[in-house]
Amino acid sequence: MRPIDKALAACDAQKSPCYQTIADEFHVNRTTLSRRHRGIQTSRENATAIHHSLLSKPQQTELVNYINKLSNKGIPPTVPVVRMLAMDICKTKPGKNWTWRFVRSQQDQLDHGFLRSIDLARRKADSPKAYRAWFEDVRDS
Repeated sequence: MRPIDKALAACDAQKSPCYQTIADEFHVNRTTLSRRHRGIQTSRENATAIHHSLLSKPQQTELVNYINKLSNKGIPPTVPVVRMLAMDICKTKPGKNWTWRFVRSQQDQLDHGFLRSIDLARRKADSPKAYRAWFEDVRDS
């Protein structure tokens, strides 16, 4: 545990902490300790995660769960659909490569059916020509 975390725990344990005494005891900056304890300031890791990530951790987890739910139902979402889902969550348009970076960072949580390419026979069967031929056969019979 880092000294600032120990100092914050000591502040939480007291009803009205003396920041200077605790800062001296744990060798941390008094101002930083005071601001962090009062919730005015956050750690650099948290600040970086907040400002450089499109979705927060809970939002990412929710998106992964939704993608997995769709994949388990047999309708895995496409890249544009995932981008639209993310845009609905954060109200900001993700970059063109955002989905691939998201998939790479969440690959151990995503089901394997997500973004799997459709096999060739199914792709050929879904062509407009095949549909037209099927409807003509139904109409003629």
